[in-house]
Amino acid sequence: MSEAINDKEEKSGSLKTIIIVVVIILLVPILTVSILYITSENFKQSTNNVLSALPGPAGNYFRSFPSPEDQDLLKQQIAKHYITMDVDRIVDKLLVIKAEDEELYSDLLFTMNRENPRKMSDVTEKLQLALINDDTMLRILDEVEQEQLDRSSEISSYLNSLNKPAGINELKRMIERGEIKDEELGALFQQLTVDTGAFYLRYLDDSLVQQIRNRIPGSVIETLDKEITRQLNHDRDLILRAQLYERRRTEELVPLLTTEDVHPLVDLAFIYHQMSLDKAGKVLARSESQEFIQGLTSEMMMVESLLETREDKTTHVAEALSLYQEYNQKVQELAGVYQRMELGELAPLVERMIVSNTIVTQHVFSPEEQIFITEEQLVVDTLNQMKPALISELLGQLSTPRAALLSQKLYGE
Repeated sequence: MSEAINDKEEKSGSLKTIIIVVVIILLVPILTVSILYITSENFKQSTNNVLSALPGPAGNYFRSFPSPEDQDLLKQQIAKHYITMDVDRIVDKLLVIKAEDEELYSDLLFTMNRENPRKMSDVTEKLQLALINDDTMLRILDEVEQEQLDRSSEISSYLNSLNKPAGINELKRMIERGEIKDEELGALFQQLTVDTGAFYLRYLDDSLVQQIRNRIPGSVIETLDKEITRQLNHDRDLILRAQLYERRRTEELVPLLTTEDVHPLVDLAFIYHQMSLDKAGKVLARSESQEFIQGLTSEMMMVESLLETREDKTTHVAEALSLYQEYNQKVQELAGVYQRMELGELAPLVERMIVSNTIVTQHVFSPEEQIFITEEQLVVDTLNQMKPALISELLGQLSTPRAALLSQKLYGE
């Protein structure tokens, strides 16, 4: 009886062993395949491709998994959508993704950086700060950032207090001497007034302008670019005005161009830079304010430092002013002499001078530009200072052709 029981137990034990071996043989490849499916994207995709051929719901299930190309396309669409958001919102979105899927987080960072490197530079900085858990380090970083903002505010207040040409020259000096570091320029330009910041961007070196632009938010850049366009249009308007003024009588220009009633000083400086030296000298010589001339000269020198094509224009305008001041004094003295002369003596003198091209005063500034005054201009300017009644008598003493010519020159320029 006991032998039968023992035989039965041995057979049962052998069967269990066989079952365990079979289960192990079946489980090992299943587990291996499962691990590969989970850890290897290539194996997972190949398996999905094979199993998608199954009929019915099973095949549909495996066909629903996106291919690597589909996944890349989805990531690009997500990246393009995120990059349109403001920096803080992008940071919030990426932090959520990082907590759930590190790989997707890394892929999105890479793709978004290709879409907009400048914006992603700000995003990366804020992500790094958000991932720091040390309160002390955060406090120190906040203090450093506040110090930088305070310094930028101090410098921007100083530059905003200067007129624009003086301000840009001061900014260049501070950059050259290392008083302003390149990394501080972005914060500085965000605190300048819009018109001042735009003006500076127009005249700084291109490489420096690009650095500044890379450190300024896109919305600020857009505002500055609109202001730059406005300033360029304003300059074109001033150039057009200078061309129109060039053709007008000197007497008409005196109230327009020798006070700040019509144009501010900085605009007048720009206008005088566009005018001929002859016209500029004639107009300024009529100014009765030495203070105005000094202010204009100072402003023109600063504008000249920005307008590379107008080298020495301020010096030449000052020379033209001096020439016409002396000439105007000479005209006044000569008018006094003419008024004391008998008409019989004066008429032949005027008859000759009104058609004379003899040069009485000449000043050469360059081969392209010079001032010369003829006897014809001298006699016309002199007679313009005399009493109208005496001029009428004089015209009656001249030959008809000379009288007509003199009338045209006296009363119609």
